[in-house]
Amino acid sequence: MIDGLPAKVQVTAHGTCWAAVVTLGTNSSIQKQAAIGSQETISAVVPARIPNNFLTFNACIRGPDLTKLSKSVMEFLRSTKVVQPS
Repeated sequence: MIDGLPAKVQVTAHGTCWAAVVTLGTNSSIQKQAAIGSQETISAVVPARIPNNFLTFNACIRGPDLTKLSKSVMEFLRSTKVVQPS
């Protein structure tokens, strides 16, 4: 649960952050593929309070203390507030 909403949180080794694509500029011929090189990806999907809308979050984690970093991201997700636009 994130802010009382049902959330799907997935933790994967490498995950989508491993093969992310970085686009440089607006011209499609100027593209460079780059692997971020994460050791772990934490992804969350939360239904917004507006029908048929979702919020997504990806954390690309790499570092000497992966456990501490992962814990920090999970604490961030637990403290997240989802506000409805006015």
